[in-house]
Parts: sequence; structure tokens; C-alpha cells
Amino acid sequence: MPNNHDQLAKLSSSVFICTAMSNSMPSLGAMENEEMFMNVIALGILVITLIVNICIQLATGAIFVFWNELVAIMFIMFVLLTMLIFSAIAVPTTKNYLEKQYNKRHQLALKEGANQIMEAEKLREALTKHWVMAHTSSPQFVLGRSVICTASGAFCLLSAMFLAVVMLRTFVMTSSFKWFMAINFKCPKRGSISVKKEFEIEKYWIQGLLGLKKHPLTLRIKRRRYRKLAYEARNMLVDICIAMQKGIVLVRRKEEPENLLKLLQKSTFSQSFKGLAEFDSDQVPSLDSEEPPNCWALPVVTLTSIALALSSNNSCSIEMLVDGLNQGLMYINAIDDHLDHKSDLTNTRKAANIVWLQVDLYHTWLDVDLKNLSLLGKSPREVLKELAETAKSRFEESKRKRRDKFGCVMDVSPSKWSVKELASNSMHRICQTLLLNQTCDDRLFEALVVMISDIVGACLTNSQKVIAMKCFNSKIEEREATVRHAVHTLGKTEMILEIVNKGIPPDLDPQRMGCIDKWRLSHKRKMIPSAFCFSSDSECDGSPLLVKVISPQHKCGV
Repeated sequence: MPNNHDQLAKLSSSVFICTAMSNSMPSLGAMENEEMFMNVIALGILVITLIVNICIQLATGAIFVFWNELVAIMFIMFVLLTMLIFSAIAVPTTKNYLEKQYNKRHQLALKEGANQIMEAEKLREALTKHWVMAHTSSPQFVLGRSVICTASGAFCLLSAMFLAVVMLRTFVMTSSFKWFMAINFKCPKRGSISVKKEFEIEKYWIQGLLGLKKHPLTLRIKRRRYRKLAYEARNMLVDICIAMQKGIVLVRRKEEPENLLKLLQKSTFSQSFKGLAEFDSDQVPSLDSEEPPNCWALPVVTLTSIALALSSNNSCSIEMLVDGLNQGLMYINAIDDHLDHKSDLTNTRKAANIVWLQVDLYHTWLDVDLKNLSLLGKSPREVLKELAETAKSRFEESKRKRRDKFGCVMDVSPSKWSVKELASNSMHRICQTLLLNQTCDDRLFEALVVMISDIVGACLTNSQKVIAMKCFNSKIEEREATVRHAVHTLGKTEMILEIVNKGIPPDLDPQRMGCIDKWRLSHKRKMIPSAFCFSSDSECDGSPLLVKVISPQHKCGV
């Protein structure tokens, strides 16, 4: 270390280590216990190695400038490491205590809102309470406001003061502000920018920044040239902030699910989403001996594929439908992910996602060109028959490949079928149902849109439950982030909830709303005579719904 600058670099790096240790202390609460202890051990090895290195350089005379300050920094570094270790030891106990306190208040919250469908306003209030609970019980929040963390911040400030004094002594006194006088900013003149009305935002978003531009500088600069330079530099920085604020607001506006809201407006929520009972009929046999379980996404994707094949004169409508469904599938997938506890719908959801990728990007269903099919001039009935036959052949082809691969037809559970088999079975059943219901006239496209809207709307009634699960079922390290995400989700779905909550059947148990088959069962109860009895008391575990014909002398459910 031949000169003062090298000696100062050594001091600066030591101060930065102190700063990193002090500021990383609250993050111990966000780590798993094993991960936290491994990180503390690794940091301890680094700090001890650095302290030993400084001691050797002091003993050999390699450090001969600022050695008093470096010894003080080395002592602060050792104290901070000790505080970090003791904080890490206390973190598991703190987490257990916070978890118990949170669970007590959680039980009180559950009693208040048990089995209730909350309005958006009440749901917002409940989320506010859970946000406060999650935030104040976060180990990172508690640790950041502990006495040890406050003391570490004081030591960090002390080390920074040592460095500031040394830098002031080294640079400021010797250079006499020459570095500042050498800077010469040039600010280009701003031209007038015409902004279209659709890219304008409300004034209150940028009113504070505009006021800052008009406010005079508080700096006392003698020379007029540098006053002007500072003023223009400040305004240039404010203009950049204004542009960023406008961009953020405009992007947030475009993120609003406008087409999804338009799609939901077409649903029959006043009739409890009756389209759920119309897209699939029990009179249509399965392509195999058993029927696979339904998820929310696959029927929607299949119905949209059929709508694409019929959309020769509805290009604008199909574009809005695909865009709205793109926005809706984000929520549908999240709901399926949270409510599929037994993972029985994993393959079905995978099939929906793979098929939708082809439909959205290429307008194809299992390599069938839907756009070309819509331009052939065929009647709706002919299109449905062709799609049904294609689906049946694809199913048989996949089954034949499975037989050739394993030498025999293996007894595979329907929930474990391949993507092609699940997608083909869904397409075949829905097309045959539409043919059976004689809904094959020119109004078929509108009927499909209503069915899609009904399924999406019924699924989104579970948003409240998913939001609550995000608040209740997360780990203590992740709780604050999940509650924050729940608040963000509520903000984007508040208008959606106002629409879809009107369509919840009054006789439907809120605990059964997460399963599409239970919704369909609720409609069938109203449509089918009482001589039929449904096995509705079983859990929604993906097994097909059973319909039993019983004699009058037997009770329903026996």
C-alpha cells in the first residue's frame, strides 16, 4: 500500500463490510432457520478472515496511515458480528412466539367471517386487518425494530463518520473544491411535446412534481452561471421523474382487465351462471369407460377453440374474447392451483395450459387450424361434427400409441390421461352436447360466449377464498409478501367480485364453490326430477359425479 489512496481504499472496504452487516441484520427474519445459520457462519468466516488480514498488515507495517481509524473500524466489525450471531440465535424463538400470537388473532378473524360471502368493502376491511397483522408479526419487521438492530445501526453510522472524516481530511482540504468547479453540465432545451388524449393522466398524479419545478432553489450559490446550471439540472431531473410517473400510471391503466369485465357482463349471473349446466351433458358417453375430472380451465379453453372455428364473421368479437380469456385464465389458474389440494387435476390443468398456448398464439387446437376451418363456409353443425370426429380419432390414436408402447392397454386412471387424451375427450363431449342440444344455428357463437362467461364468472367467485388462503396459510417468513399480493389481487378483482358475487346460488355451500362439478350439480338438482339422487356428500376430489336412480321407498343418499 504505497500511497494514501490505497490506505483509504482499505479503510473504505472495511466500512462497507460494517454497513453490509448492519443492514442485513433484519433480513435474518426472512430466512429459514437452516439457511440463516449457514449464511451467518459464512459471513463469520469472511469477517474473521478480514480482521486477521488487517491485524497482519498492521503488525508488518503495511498499513501506516489511518491506522487509528482502522483499529476502531475493526473493533466495530467484531461487535457487529457478535450482535449478528446473537440475533440469529434468538430468531427461531421469536418466530415461534410471533406465530402463536398471529394464530390467536387468526382464529378470532375466522370466527368473524366463517362461511360468509363478503362484499368487496367488507373484504377490503378484512384484508386491511390481516395486512396489519401480517406486517407487524413479520420477523423481519420485528427484528428491524429491535434494540440490537438499532444498536447495529448506530455502530454503522459511527463507522461511516470515521470514513467521512478521513475522506474530508484527504480530499477536501487538498483539492480546494477543484473537482466541483470542473463540472460543467449542459441541459438541452426542452421542446414542446404534443400528447394525445389517450395518453394523458390526471393532474394530481404529477401535481407535486410540477410544484417542485416552480419552487426556487434553497442552495446559496454566488455565481449566476452556476445557479442557472443547478436550476436547470434540478428541472431536468424532475422532468424525468414526471415522465416515469406518467409511464407507470399508463401501464397500470392498461393492466386493468377491461375485456374480462366486458366478457363477464355477458354472463347469466342473474340465473346463477346457468351455462355451467349446458356445456356438458350426461347423455354423451365418455370416450373411455370412465370420465376424467373437470377443472375450471379446460372447458373454457375448449369452448373458446370451438368459438374460433365459428368466427368467420366475428373477428372483432373473437379478438376481445381471446384477450378477455387471457386475462381471466391468470385468475383461473391461481384458483385451481390453490383449491386442488389433492393434485387430482394436475394433468387436466396441464392440458388446458398447453392447448390454450396453441389456441392463443396460432389459432390451432391439437394442430387443427381453427382459423382455416372457419373460412371453409361450413355450417355450425358441420364444424361441430368435424371437431368431434377429429377429437375422437386423436383420442384413439393416443390410446393406440400407449398400447404399442406398453404392449397392452394399461388401466390408467382418467386423471392420469395424457394431454392429448384429456383435450380430445373434452372437445368430443362438448361438441356432442352442442349437437344434442340442437344449438347449431347462427346464434351458436353468442351461446358459446355466454357459456364461457358463465364458467369464468363462477370460477372467479372463489377469488375471495383464495385471497383469504393467501393470508392464512403462508409461512411466517412469507406472510407479509403473500398478504401484500392478496391486497394487490383484491385491487385488481374488486370490480370483478361485484359482478360475479351476484350469481352465487343461495343453496350452494361456500365450501363447495371451488369445484366446477359441484356448481353443475347445483343446477342439475333444479333441472332433474327428485326421483334422481346425486352423490353430493363426497368431497370434490376429482371423481366424476354419480347419478343414482332409486325406488320411491328408499331415502335419498342411502
